[in-house]
Amino acid sequence: MKLHVSDYLSPRSFLLLILATVSCLLMWDSPGVRALGEPASDPNVDLFLLGLEEPGEVRAASTLTSSVKLSELHPTGDGDPIADAAFWEEDPPAVRFGHSLVYDSDRERLVVFGGLDGENLSNKTWVSTEKPAPEWEKLSSLPPDPIDYTVADSVRRPSPRAGQAMVLIPDRSQILVIGGYGATGPRSDVWALDLATRSDDWTSVTVESENAGQEFPDPRSGHTAIYDPVGRRVILFGGTAGNLDFLDDTWVLDLEAAPASWSELNLDSPAGPSARVGHTAVYDAMGHRMLVFGGLGEQLELLDDTWELSLTGEPDGWKWKRIHPSGNDQLPSARARHAAIFDAKHNRMLVFAGVDENSELNDLWELSFDRSASWT
Repeated sequence: MKLHVSDYLSPRSFLLLILATVSCLLMWDSPGVRALGEPASDPNVDLFLLGLEEPGEVRAASTLTSSVKLSELHPTGDGDPIADAAFWEEDPPAVRFGHSLVYDSDRERLVVFGGLDGENLSNKTWVSTEKPAPEWEKLSSLPPDPIDYTVADSVRRPSPRAGQAMVLIPDRSQILVIGGYGATGPRSDVWALDLATRSDDWTSVTVESENAGQEFPDPRSGHTAIYDPVGRRVILFGGTAGNLDFLDDTWVLDLEAAPASWSELNLDSPAGPSARVGHTAVYDAMGHRMLVFGGLGEQLELLDDTWELSLTGEPDGWKWKRIHPSGNDQLPSARARHAAIFDAKHNRMLVFAGVDENSELNDLWELSFDRSASWT
């Protein structure tokens, strides 16, 4: 199935897609918007989304039951006066897309980074608390030590970008940002932010290749990454290096190594997912695997396939395997720029919105793994 972009995308929007300054976390006008965060531990709200209809709009949905219903939250700028004076600069975050979003369950807050804010790429970090009432707060850098007053802003945080991958590392109380599309094109750098502080001071992560002479991942955007807490490693897949150069490689970032090290998985046989951008990837803790769904292929075809990468054992023994769900009379349409999470409480992957061949979407699908994999 071919993507007829002229039917519903403006030339500028399509250019942004090609450059992958937009990723699976893209936001579009209602209703086919949204970016999903990590599942929350909150007993009332287990899934978070960030939308576009109003600046800073947040939508949430409970995944505690098999029936998922969306509701809207209204973050405001009316917080503690001391905190406001120290940290608030905008009320609320501006409309954006190509940003990244995770849910920090330890602190009961959303964390949003980067994206394309109107005509400008952003490197701002925002947090939104849920209790006692939703509020947005823009993180600011702490005053540097006297010896650091000449340090450039680009050294203290990632450069402005969109289409990056961002993963939550809960056992380190960190988020990692990997790559993205910046002012000079695709990037491959890795940055860490300490979530235990109220500061926007990031740390550039020193990364080496596992073996001497081994290459690093190509600079890219529109890729996905998940964190494997068992092996304490990040798995990265796909994206684009720009100029319609779509990627199908899989990389592992070992966070236990000192310094952290990249290694590419040799997955020539059997073949894994085809090259793509605008797909989703989630971590299934119960199955200890990475799940990839959909996206836009290198021939600009929309995809509806689902793949799993078992993370059991050492990476040199991992293999991709395609999942063929039952109930083929009910399948989500092939799509890109959708969002997905894994709902561990109900052993299912939830897929929301995106764009298909005909329109922008606002549908919600579940791929249940209770018995055999099946879509509803």
